[in-house]
Order: sequence, then C-alpha cells, then structure tokens
Amino acid sequence: MPAGTEDRRVRKTKKAIRNAFAALLATQDINQITVKEIADKADINRKTFYNYYRGIHEVMDEIENSLVQAFDESLYQTATLIDLRDPAPVFQRLTQLLQDDQELYGCLLCMTGNSSLKEKLFSTLKAHALDSLQLHLTLSEEETEILAHYIFAGLMSVYQYWFRSNRQMPIEDLTQLVSRLSFYGVTAVLAPDLVAQN
Repeated sequence: MPAGTEDRRVRKTKKAIRNAFAALLATQDINQITVKEIADKADINRKTFYNYYRGIHEVMDEIENSLVQAFDESLYQTATLIDLRDPAPVFQRLTQLLQDDQELYGCLLCMTGNSSLKEKLFSTLKAHALDSLQLHLTLSEEETEILAHYIFAGLMSVYQYWFRSNRQMPIEDLTQLVSRLSFYGVTAVLAPDLVAQN
C-alpha cells in the first residue's frame, strides 16, 4: 500500500475518533465516556482505537494540542511581537480558531479537573506577550509576570463564562470587548471617550 494512501487512512481514522469523542463530550462527562462508545460512534473496533491512542484522555490531549499549536503558529506568522497598542488581532485569531468547533472547545474550556486547554492557551499567550511587555514597558520581571497573568487569566475566564452562558453576544463582539478590557481596563467600557483621547 502506498505511503500516501496509508497516511490518508490514518488521518481519516483519527479524525473519526476525534469527532466521535467530541460528539460524546457534548452530551456527557468525560469520565462517563468509554472507548467502546467512541469506537462504535467512529465505526471502528476497540483494537483500532488502541492502535492510535492509549486512552480517552490522550484523544483529548491531541485535540487540545492541535488547537494550541495552530494558535501559536498563527501568532508567529502574523507578527513577532504582540502589538500592545492594537491587541485586537491576537484575540481575533483565537476567536477564529475557537469558531472551528465551538461546541468541542467550549466543553474543553469549561471542564473542571480534566482539560488543560485553558492553561495551555494561557501559557502560549503569555509567552508571546512577555517579549512585548518587556520591550514596551520598564517593569521588573515579577511585575511583567503579574501583568501578563492579570490580562490573560481574565481573558480565559471571560471565554469560559461565554461558553457556559447562552452565547447571545456574537463572539466577534465578545472579542472586541475583551480586547479593550484587557489592555485598557474598565475605563475603555465605562468611559470610552477618555481612552480615545489618550
């Protein structure tokens, strides 16, 4: 069998497994999902599942890591440093990636105790932001770390809130609001004219 055909088959099978996992995660807790359920939904047998994954949490890790890697690559491709004067593009790139599968990523972001997606995205954002903060601001290393945590911990919490709520606000509007809040504070929302003057 040609290598290309085998690679396509592997990708197709792994995609079926991930899709089956995502569909099950949308309706039940991860600790209730079984390999048999995933295999049945993906139309494969359990042996095939174990050819690719050691368990369900490895499927989740792969999904998380693929999103984080795509976000990381996106940040590198668009700019070396995060522009603190116009942070909206960073938030827009994250939004675009999350839109690819809102249900799945929403489940992963809002899980407690199992998913590490929030921490992985936070670390990626912080790593990119630290260089910008150190370049533009005269802060100590500790102050820079605290500022990065303040900005991006708030960001992750807002996205979690949005996914847990009824999502009435369009995600694009949410992105703009979070961007302004993160970098300009509540004044950007309560008194936007003051921010515009500065």
